[in-house]
Amino acid sequence: MILVPEISGVGQKPNYTEYNRHPYLFKFVSDIIKSPDNILSFGCSIGEECRAIREIYYPDTKINIHGLDVRESNIEYAKKNTNKNLNIQFYNYKTFIPIEYDIIFAMNCLCHYKLGIDRWIKTVDNILDMVKKDGIFVFHNTTYDITKTKLKDRIDIVTIPESYNYLIDLKCTYKKTDVLRKVK
Repeated sequence: MILVPEISGVGQKPNYTEYNRHPYLFKFVSDIIKSPDNILSFGCSIGEECRAIREIYYPDTKINIHGLDVRESNIEYAKKNTNKNLNIQFYNYKTFIPIEYDIIFAMNCLCHYKLGIDRWIKTVDNILDMVKKDGIFVFHNTTYDITKTKLKDRIDIVTIPESYNYLIDLKCTYKKTDVLRKVK
C-alpha cells in the first residue's frame, strides 16, 4: 500500500476549490499509476477535482472515480453540474460504502483545527485502510504532521522529482522539496 501524503509548506484556503488546482500532484500520481480501477476524492467539495482527474489525467471512463464530501449541498451541486458521461459518482457520508482504492486524494480537507488530533488520527487511519496495497494516498495541506503520530509506521516518505516543478501553481506558496509519503 502506498501513501502520498501532506505537502509541507503548501497552502490554500481550506474552503476553496478550483479545477485542476494541484496539477503537479495529479501528474505525478498519474505517471506512477497509469490504469487504476478506483480513485477517491476525499473531501471533494463541489466536484472540481473529480472532473479534472477524469478529463485531464484519467479519461478512461472504465476507471471508477468517486467523490466524497461531508456537505450534502456540495454533493448535490457536484451531481447536478457534472456531465453524466464522465462517469463520476458522488457520495455524502451517509451513502458512502468504503471499497479499496488505488488512489485517494485528500486535498485541503483535513486542515480544520476543530477536528482535534484524536479524531484526525482516526479519520486518516480509516482512509489508509481504504488504500489498496501498492496504492497511493495524496495527503495535502493538513492540520497535523502524520510523521509525529502513531500512523508514521504505516508510511514511507518519497520526494516529488524537481522535474514536476514546472506544474506548480504560482498562486500558492509551494516548496521545491514537496514531500510525498507511501503507505506501507
